[in-house]
Amino acid sequence: RLGPDGRLSPALLVLDDPFYTLDPDRETAALKLLAAFHKETGWQLIILTKDVTVPDKAAAAGLAATVIGL
Repeated sequence: RLGPDGRLSPALLVLDDPFYTLDPDRETAALKLLAAFHKETGWQLIILTKDVTVPDKAAAAGLAATVIGL
């Protein structure tokens, strides 16, 4: 992906269990921030987590979620 200056720039953000220490209100706020970031930049987000409730919470915050179980 090319950035505004014509150079290659990253377009992927990988987060490893980013919400495990957050209370529910802050988790919701963080997901909304990530949704706004995605909408503004077009970057793809990969959220790695063991919390099975995150995909539903992400969808409620405006992020499309694809679940891949291991």
